[in-house]
Amino acid sequence: MTDTVRFIELDGTGKQTVRDINRESIAKCPSFILVAAHYRADGSCRHDEKICEELGCKNSKIKEEIYCSEHMAILEGGVYV
Repeated sequence: MTDTVRFIELDGTGKQTVRDINRESIAKCPSFILVAAHYRADGSCRHDEKICEELGCKNSKIKEEIYCSEHMAILEGGVYV
């Protein structure tokens, strides 16, 4: 077993992005979220950022996620679809 979790994402053109995140960083997340964009480059999670509700967002979120899919796409540098 490795010390990292590998996330592989495909964009709209089929281009593959690979990102490895340290298991220890993921374990420190209060909600144990397995979405690569939830973690910064230094491995820290985004729970200390303002959540959608604080920003007045009414979009639905999955379980305990702090961002809806629209704002998560913006964080990832993508486009909400």
